[in-house]
Amino acid sequence: MLLAKHYKIPQGEWPYRSKFIGDYIIKNNYKYIFDMGCGVKDLKKFISPKQIYTGYDFRPFDSEVKFCDFNESFPKIELGLKTDRCGVVLGVLEYLDNVEKFLIGCRDNFGHTILSYTWFGKTPDHQRPGDEGLRPFDMIETKELETMLFNVFGKFKIKARHVNHVYVID
Repeated sequence: MLLAKHYKIPQGEWPYRSKFIGDYIIKNNYKYIFDMGCGVKDLKKFISPKQIYTGYDFRPFDSEVKFCDFNESFPKIELGLKTDRCGVVLGVLEYLDNVEKFLIGCRDNFGHTILSYTWFGKTPDHQRPGDEGLRPFDMIETKELETMLFNVFGKFKIKARHVNHVYVID
């Protein structure tokens, strides 16, 4: 599992995150890539054309992106074997009402999961621009998230690296 924590990365720097994660995906040779919350599919530009890409988002920007409201349900993934599937979750957790339920969907559908999140803090002055109020994830500290990940996925190794404002726990 790859877990990246971002601290208020300006929107213009998101491609750096996508490139970093794309390089990781290529290095590990995952066959099927499921970009959960893909937005404008930045990640697709940084993976191999041999890797089969599927994007899901609440706001599909084009006909390639499949609609999904992760607060309502987790899509049923049937393409390929679970062990060949990599779920990529970049900046989605902070928009969910039930993070643990979503993580269980990842565990049940993907052999590999890459998570990235932005922690905006526990006070309204640190909330996402344009969002009203705090969501449950905004109240979770890093240690609480690691406990939740352990409870859902089981044991995982943690290594920290810093790359382009990205804190990675691998």
